[in-house]
Amino acid sequence: IEAAGASVAGTAGATRRLAEGLKQISDTICPAGRSLGELFQELVLSKDLSEDLRLVTELLVAWREIGEAQVSLSTRLAEVATTLEEEAKKGEQVRSQRLEEATKLIQSLDAPPAAAAPQGGGWFSFFGGAAEAPPPDEEAEKRRRESQKAIVDTVLQAGAEQMEAEQQRIHVALVDGVAEARRHSKAV
Repeated sequence: IEAAGASVAGTAGATRRLAEGLKQISDTICPAGRSLGELFQELVLSKDLSEDLRLVTELLVAWREIGEAQVSLSTRLAEVATTLEEEAKKGEQVRSQRLEEATKLIQSLDAPPAAAAPQGGGWFSFFGGAAEAPPPDEEAEKRRRESQKAIVDTVLQAGAEQMEAEQQRIHVALVDGVAEARRHSKAV
């Protein structure tokens, strides 16, 4: 279960790092894109322009459009970053829950069995005599511990499988996030 937990932590960490990186890129290109998008608003391509003025206008309008594309890219990258951050957070929560459950289960194996309630000792105990507890049945205790260990092993295995599934889910989100960021970036 520790290995599965480490795997989830690694993938969630990579996902969180990608989200942070995309957010930084978004925060960096958005102001520049806005500035470029606001430039040359007065310029419009028209057939009425001279050839020289048309060449200049085409270039300047292209830069304005690059700025508009950067603002759009910034928005998309911020959306992808938010989604990735949520996926990483979910994965870390599942990991924490499963590890906490595993710790409690393992501790339950180490805990001594609950003491049996003292049996009534008849009239003798009524007059201050202590009743003797029946001797523990060592064979029954051994069977109980083996049964408890088998149950804990099964539950721990199920927890490890759940964490492996969670790691795969986060991995898919990570791969999808990288692909989406690349797809949006190609336009700019």
